[in-house]
Amino acid sequence: MPRELSSGYVDSLNSKFSDEVDLIFLTARTDKASETIRLVNDAALPRGRPIEYERTINGIAERWIGMPFQIVLFSDDENPPKGSIQFLNADRRVGEYVEKLTDSPDILIEGIKGSDFERLAAPDDYVWKETSTAFVEMAIRHAQLAGAVIDPVWTTCDLMSVDFTREPWPSSRATKRRYPGIYR
Repeated sequence: MPRELSSGYVDSLNSKFSDEVDLIFLTARTDKASETIRLVNDAALPRGRPIEYERTINGIAERWIGMPFQIVLFSDDENPPKGSIQFLNADRRVGEYVEKLTDSPDILIEGIKGSDFERLAAPDDYVWKETSTAFVEMAIRHAQLAGAVIDPVWTTCDLMSVDFTREPWPSSRATKRRYPGIYR
């Protein structure tokens, strides 16, 4: 599971008080599913309209819908990497997406500071656009959905990643046939 972390970002996430709003962007996609789910951990507005965040990736503007969720990031202990995400079933689209899945989606989790976004000028439009200086502070790529429990109130998804401790080491043997340059 490739991960990128900027220095101090995990401390900012785990601190009780922070000067900065830490936004968690979640992207889930499969080859077979007709849609990609893009969510950002932010609340909906009182009038029921969601806040949206727009980011430009590879020249294409994509929008993430603001929805409150709880996330437990992968641990760094000796156990296989596991995490979880819990959504309130106020919006049925997430539960319906999970129920339709026939294989595990590829999940990308990114952390970006809230100050890297600015609100668009229209007063009725609740869209925040990424600034040119935006920086992805944390990225967890290729996480997989290990299981899900859906009840009337919550959708809880367990996440897992590749367990690198189970890989053989060394992964290839240095023999004369494979590496003739190191043998004379």
